[in-house]
Amino acid sequence: MERKRTGRGHIRAAAAAVVVAGVMAGLAVAEQPSRRGKPDQNQPQPAQPSPAQPAQPSPAQPTSQPGQPAATQPAPSPSSQRSILDGLLQRGRSRDWTLKVRVHVYAEAETTSRTINIREMQFDTAAIVFPANYGTASSELDQERFKGEVRFDDRVVDDDPVFQEGYPCGTRLARWEMLNKRGREMTLLVEIPVTAWETIFDEKGAERVPWPGQWSPTAETALRPDTFVDAGSAEVKELVDQWLEGNDPKKLKPVTLAKFLAGRVWEHVQVSGNGLEWSNLGFVGVNLQRASLTAKSGRGSEHDMTVLLAAVYRAAGLPARVVIGYDVSAKKEPEKFLKKEKDGPTSIRAWVEFCLYDEGAQKELWVPVDVARMRASSSRVPALQKPWKYFGTHDELENVIPFAFQYHPPTTVVAHGAYAFWGWQTTPKVQQVSQYLAFDAQTTPRRSSDRKRDRR
Repeated sequence: MERKRTGRGHIRAAAAAVVVAGVMAGLAVAEQPSRRGKPDQNQPQPAQPSPAQPAQPSPAQPTSQPGQPAATQPAPSPSSQRSILDGLLQRGRSRDWTLKVRVHVYAEAETTSRTINIREMQFDTAAIVFPANYGTASSELDQERFKGEVRFDDRVVDDDPVFQEGYPCGTRLARWEMLNKRGREMTLLVEIPVTAWETIFDEKGAERVPWPGQWSPTAETALRPDTFVDAGSAEVKELVDQWLEGNDPKKLKPVTLAKFLAGRVWEHVQVSGNGLEWSNLGFVGVNLQRASLTAKSGRGSEHDMTVLLAAVYRAAGLPARVVIGYDVSAKKEPEKFLKKEKDGPTSIRAWVEFCLYDEGAQKELWVPVDVARMRASSSRVPALQKPWKYFGTHDELENVIPFAFQYHPPTTVVAHGAYAFWGWQTTPKVQQVSQYLAFDAQTTPRRSSDRKRDRR
């Protein structure tokens, strides 16, 4: 459906058309073939009415049944041969961190005019999950130091998590279990030791990387739509087609396409708020809307904008995943609900990583793009030919601890009140419970073996 454009919108549309034409004309790239292969009350709700969530694998075992995101097979071992990706994304300054996450779930009390009735939750079985990803473009997990325990009514029930792989975008989940419990509260405590570093990107060198004939197994899963990154929606597809004026995205090199589309999302979204939900006890989770709604309205939170960029990349055939992290530099003192500004800075932030792939060497390179930071720095997009801060090169990531690729685990679990990175599955389902989360970080002491390795 054609929309009328007036004033500033007409100017921006005309400018975008000029940029597309210029980029297309300046590239002589042969096109290469590629193969792509209302929830219940316990389930947190999207910000706007939307279709029911797609079926997801069970937390007990990833599956590849029809209608579910297929569990990926482990990626082939990278080849030792030299790759065109070598040296394109360098590590800058680095720091060792331990992120501590506390998820607290409690039964709500029933209050009447005269009495307060204390409720309890009761279940026969429970499986709790939280992401334990190996790493990102700017981080690496210290697997030996990862810790987690589940407490019920302040007693430790399970402190030996099982790790499950095969979920989209390289997600790995840690899983804990409980049996036959009745009480008032459940607490999940997780310690995630991570080395984080700033990234330095050779964009000119990346322009030599072509489209592969077939993506890696992990990258393939980062092309599929999910609950919020609904890349297959008409609204997202229409936006991409409009920006590219109907041209085939593969007429641009992958890195050029990624930069161009980031600029269009940068201009398209009017950011309002940070999308975080709070209660009188603390942080509850993230209030998200689907990418299709952000595409249509041109409005959303910082997290909505990031989700839209991931959807736009996927719709254009470029594998992309959302990375959610805890910003240590944004948290100078403990956060208190009454002092928290709704639209102020936040310690939970997100960005997108898109994939470049060397099919011959079977090597992936994930490149960070922080469109929310771009938009916060300026409403005007720089020339495509100039380097952009936060596109590949990102000098803040040494102080950001990535911990998730999704706002809700990609499996059949629920959270309560908002999407909050964790989830559980109980039988029977618990009723009338609430949640809040707390995050904290501290520097991780380096082991003698680490120091010896660095000296070598």
